[in-house]
Amino acid sequence: MRLTPVLPALALLVAACGPSYSSGGASTTPSPSAAVDMASMPHWSANLSALNGSTVHGSATVHSMNGSQTVNIQVSGGTPGATYPWHIHSGTCAETNAPIVGNMQMYTALGTSGDGTASMMTTVPVTLNSDQRYHINVHASPTNMGTYVACGDLTR
Repeated sequence: MRLTPVLPALALLVAACGPSYSSGGASTTPSPSAAVDMASMPHWSANLSALNGSTVHGSATVHSMNGSQTVNIQVSGGTPGATYPWHIHSGTCAETNAPIVGNMQMYTALGTSGDGTASMMTTVPVTLNSDQRYHINVHASPTNMGTYVACGDLTR
């Protein structure tokens, strides 16, 4: 019995069932089967409130899966065409200089459209501990990382 013709079809089936990934560890939208499974995974959520006189606000949802976090983040009220770096940090928004979870290069910055909105779903290869507190900071720009324009505490 020869199975060679089955292998290419099996490879296509496996590729179609998993999330697709772009460079830098960020993932694009997961397949429908992965999206359905996300509802039952442990997750955190945050409302991102504007800070320091900005109008940037939004929301984020973080789902744990296989030692990584799938993050869905949306912002509005930003400057059209702006780039907003963001990160998951330990602690709460009230804590200044809280450490970033993982390496800051693992996070793909948000780029706003002409109406000042941005959204993305990405996978960050870090593990969150359900016994600890976390928050998401949105920074003013890649050259002004010290100014936060939005923040939200992650809750389970």
